Amino acid sequence: SDSESDTIRACRTALFLTDPSIHRNALRVQSWRASGTCEWITANKAYTTWLQSKSSKLLWLHGPPGVGKTVLSIHLTEELESLAGEPEISCLLYYFCSHSDNKRNTEVAVLRGLMLQLIDRSPDLVKVLLRDFELYKDNQGLFSVENQEVLWKNFQIMLSNIDVAKVYCVIDGLDEIKSNSMDWLPKKLRDLSLTMESKTITKIIVTSRDFPDSIRSALEDVDQVIMNPEVNGKVRTDLENFISETVGKLARSKGYHEDLKNTVYRGLVEGADGTFLWVSYVAEELKKTEPSKTEATLRRQPKGLTGIYERMLLEVHDSKRDDVVEILRWLVGTVRPLTLTELSTATGTQPAQTLSRDARIRERIGFAGSLLKVVESDEPYVQFFHSTAKAFLLELDTTSNPQLQIFQINEAEVNLKITQRCFQYIQSGALLEGPINLLDRDRTSPSSVRRQQYPLLDYAAKSWPEHARRASPA
Repeated sequence: SDSESDTIRACRTALFLTDPSIHRNALRVQSWRASGTCEWITANKAYTTWLQSKSSKLLWLHGPPGVGKTVLSIHLTEELESLAGEPEISCLLYYFCSHSDNKRNTEVAVLRGLMLQLIDRSPDLVKVLLRDFELYKDNQGLFSVENQEVLWKNFQIMLSNIDVAKVYCVIDGLDEIKSNSMDWLPKKLRDLSLTMESKTITKIIVTSRDFPDSIRSALEDVDQVIMNPEVNGKVRTDLENFISETVGKLARSKGYHEDLKNTVYRGLVEGADGTFLWVSYVAEELKKTEPSKTEATLRRQPKGLTGIYERMLLEVHDSKRDDVVEILRWLVGTVRPLTLTELSTATGTQPAQTLSRDARIRERIGFAGSLLKVVESDEPYVQFFHSTAKAFLLELDTTSNPQLQIFQINEAEVNLKITQRCFQYIQSGALLEGPINLLDRDRTSPSSVRRQQYPLLDYAAKSWPEHARRASPA
């Protein structure tokens, strides 16, 4: 009927948040895979057992930051895509979480991305959602965080009703989800793999760092592949191949002679401390370096990711450290990335004589050097150089270098200060002329005009309860 067709269109529109295929393509460009790397996984015993199992199964790939988990996840989706080539036999779902993208860092975002792919594969599955889509219209909506349990129930029903024998699912970066309960999704996925009773076999691969402990405790009993190069020789070999290919590219572009090429290779192997991310960072530094100064630049690089982050902090000029610390506290504490306008408002950044407020906040962000970057979009926002930077700041050990003490961040204290700032902002005059509709998207409406006058209001009004919760003792 026309009525049902309208509801289906409305439901699909409401379901869409992001397209996982676009994120995978972007990650392919950002995180290139060196020739021959990742191929060991297809012969790994835990993986082959998972693949050949006649029942639903969950496999957990985990390891330290920067060891290539996302690149391996991309490779696995490509491998499984070839296995899922016959549409009536199997289908592939995947999702790449990102702590810095508020459309990709919640459990509900993951479920919406997976459900979207299921419906793309079997369009009639959207009808599973219609009852609850209508039922929860006046209760935050079916696709809201408040109703994630209902959404999970619908996801299970969709898996049970899809017309294929197998569903493969790869979820990368479970530890990048921002949640009150980090173990909610891991537990759900584990239980799904143990209790799924339907004609469809659901095979799930998840990746994460070794922490937080809540993920580890939820997944400790499932089959695992450890990606720590110290214990997994295949990952160590991948790193050496990645270094070799990286040095080859540098040698061709910079004109290295053979001795210099060998020196750079040895320096990268010795300094990497098991992380691809460190190699990528140092390679970028070497790209900007004249060949005659390459060895000196390489010697100056601290070993491992921790060393890189410590050096980034120590390179912040003394006169700029208070500026940088204030911005870092907001970035560590916020529940979603702040736009430049929101960040400049939050930090009280004012225009200078020759600089607009936007240019001034960009200047302050620049004081942090490579640690922070501005992501250019319709509403530019700032994020860390890599997701590991936040964990580094929260776990910063200053015993070896007291100069780093100014950068130590206490998460509870930061959340308390942000809660107070949110309250102050809400009371700063935004509501003097009456209530503001934060959901009004008409840019010419009185609510929208006043929201533009008070750019932090949306964040402050929606996020203060979460900050207050995080500021309270457990």
